[in-house]
Amino acid sequence: MEIQLTLATKDRFLVATKKDVDTAGWLVGWHTESGIVCVGCVAVSGSTPYDLLQDVDQRLEILPAGLDLVGVFMCTKQGRDANAIEVYLGQLLLAGYKNLDETSEFCYVVAHKETCTGYMYNNSKQNAQPVRVAFIDHEKLYSQCSLIRVQGVLPISYEVQEIGESDDDGLVTTFVNLRNQISSPVTTFHLKNSEVLLCNQKEFEPSINGLRYDTTCGELQDFISDKDEDDSFVNVKEKKSKVVVEKNNMRMKLLFKVTGDDAIQRTVSCLPIIHYQKREFQNISLTIPIDFIVLVRKNHPVSKLVSIMINGVIAQLNHIKQVLIEHRKGKILPAIEIFHFVPLFCDHFITLIYPLRVSDQDLENKRRHYHQWLLFPEDRPLLRRGNRYIFPEDKQQTNYLTNVHIGLPNSGVKNGQVSIVSGTYTYHHYKQDHFDDNGWGCAYRSLQTVVSWFRHQGYTDRPIPSHEEIQKALVDVGDKPNSFIGSKRWIGSLEVSYCLDKLIGVAAKIMNLSSGSELGVKGRELAMHFKTQGTPIMIGGGVLAHTIIGVDFSDLTGDLKFLVLDPHYTGMEDLHIIQNKGWCTWKGTDYWDSNTYYNLCMPQRPLAL
Repeated sequence: MEIQLTLATKDRFLVATKKDVDTAGWLVGWHTESGIVCVGCVAVSGSTPYDLLQDVDQRLEILPAGLDLVGVFMCTKQGRDANAIEVYLGQLLLAGYKNLDETSEFCYVVAHKETCTGYMYNNSKQNAQPVRVAFIDHEKLYSQCSLIRVQGVLPISYEVQEIGESDDDGLVTTFVNLRNQISSPVTTFHLKNSEVLLCNQKEFEPSINGLRYDTTCGELQDFISDKDEDDSFVNVKEKKSKVVVEKNNMRMKLLFKVTGDDAIQRTVSCLPIIHYQKREFQNISLTIPIDFIVLVRKNHPVSKLVSIMINGVIAQLNHIKQVLIEHRKGKILPAIEIFHFVPLFCDHFITLIYPLRVSDQDLENKRRHYHQWLLFPEDRPLLRRGNRYIFPEDKQQTNYLTNVHIGLPNSGVKNGQVSIVSGTYTYHHYKQDHFDDNGWGCAYRSLQTVVSWFRHQGYTDRPIPSHEEIQKALVDVGDKPNSFIGSKRWIGSLEVSYCLDKLIGVAAKIMNLSSGSELGVKGRELAMHFKTQGTPIMIGGGVLAHTIIGVDFSDLTGDLKFLVLDPHYTGMEDLHIIQNKGWCTWKGTDYWDSNTYYNLCMPQRPLAL
């Protein structure tokens, strides 16, 4: 027996061990033949067994359906032995945790002094045995999994309560009725681009749609026909090479039977009765979107998938109900938006619901709670609207390529360590946006790339500034005269830093070099920038501007190469040309002119949430 723990979860645990107080919470994942796979975690407020049971359902609602509570974790500066763990889990049972039956294995992971120690607890024997903890990366995890995105709409309508009754009574009753409907046999799920319908039946009928009783979730993919490339989704995250393989992902649509015995049984079985009452009343009607993720092992039987999806719908309805109640204004309910996130610090989707017309700033306290639940750092935005994961089917047409460095060959630096931009950016270059800036706009384009990084990471929702807006910003800060607006005059690193501060409130450090040859000894400093800040660097000076998006530096030899994004490209958005013709490529130290000076604008990541 062993415990498999994702690397992202381990990293969060080790950071939490540095806190002055213990951090405890739940591990979520699956039981397997060889042990337990821990996909993620949710922390609680406090570290006692009684704290673990507080608001646990609310915390699990933001995680993918299909993940079970499989254990408990403790991040502490003090160690824990088997006896202490047995006492702790015994207290958890006494506190009211009912899901641990006599045959279940339950794991306990202690993070302490840069290590994670695992124990397996057997309830029937009431003892904890140490077991091996193995760490798995993103690719290995998802090679075992299927991702299913479930979508649908649920119309609701109810009468506003009379004076003296709670405004929430009608809403709560409506959601109870919705849950009952979802749990009924009329609920059906359609696998997109297939003839597969999965119905909520007491007994699985393997003859339907050619499915066998032992068909697995991984085999569902075989029933999909005429599958377009954009109908699946891929997630690529920098630094950890987070790649979700397309073929593992599917989409389901929530439907309801309107004919047949199941539908008839939900109708009133009596003669029609008409009750007419003439009065004035208020009625609230709205459409509730459903959009959540299911994460299951490939060998999970399809016969048990419907119950997971139904539980996922019910969990999201509970989440939606709380958001509606929290943000209602009198009798007016807010419209809501559902967002999915896959931060760098996490190996699974997180699904959050935000009211439509409430700003990110006003939701900061709510996001802080989410960060604390998930052990995320609280110094950077990870769950703002701008951080959302956009599925291919949701993407709008865009004229820009993102992360054009992905897929490039290695730099060739022996024993080098690669440090590159963290997250997503868009590539901006000459002649984009039907605007000819060939010969003078390279620094403008580099600035646009930098701003795009802050947009994609959720620091700002400001649109990419045009050349004229950049020029106007420099006039507004007093750096340029009014005649600068509309001109074809160059800008440099200092002007880029002024614009970042003026347009999006971002400060930047300026590195001044008297010669391009000095860049050859800046490898360690530039690597530290990408590790701590992760932002693109604009480099200019006595020659044309470029964008540095990474370095490969060897501590042993001092060898250094730069990953350079060239804004002087004038062609179409063709990734093959951009990568193979050197518009985004690794450059040696001799690329920089030793006879001219350089200034590097190094944007600093703001402390924000």
